[in-house]
Amino acid sequence: MRCHVRPHLLLTLLVCVAALAIATPAPAQDTRPIDPLLGRLVPTFAWPSMADSTVVISPLSFEGRVVLIDLWGTWCAPCRREMPFLHEAYARFRARGFEIVSVAFDIAPAKVAAFRRDNFPMPWLHVYATAAIEIEATRIFRVDNFPRTVLVGRDGTVLRVDDGLRGPRLAATLDSVLTAQPVAPR
Repeated sequence: MRCHVRPHLLLTLLVCVAALAIATPAPAQDTRPIDPLLGRLVPTFAWPSMADSTVVISPLSFEGRVVLIDLWGTWCAPCRREMPFLHEAYARFRARGFEIVSVAFDIAPAKVAAFRRDNFPMPWLHVYATAAIEIEATRIFRVDNFPRTVLVGRDGTVLRVDDGLRGPRLAATLDSVLTAQPVAPR
């Protein structure tokens, strides 16, 4: 037995399938550009600590830890809003090998010290961005807005940039990363 399909029915069927394919919207795509820092080793830098200028903070300073590099300023309202979340994350995850390095883009170190004294103690590592550090940090971390946050894994690889590193999402991101990268036994 042979099946006969009438040509006009076949043509109608093909036209309907083509129309359906054209009318079906494509799935939404994330149009944000991929940050060029992602998946690469954290850029090399060596900047003096605000606490003691003889101490140099560099990627070697936090080797083996998960580190959030927070580029911020006391003048930046979004940066100030992040402080409670940063404090909560530091208190919750420090024992699991988490560290924060804050790089302050400000008028003077005294302004940062006053902010820490009067508002948030920020009990983690700090760098004051002198003019030279400001230029270097802006270039190597591609700073185009504040705060700029970069999450570095235990192996020195940049895991995230800004996305998932602000507000209440910070704790969930850190919990996930620290679970995937537990502290190595000594």
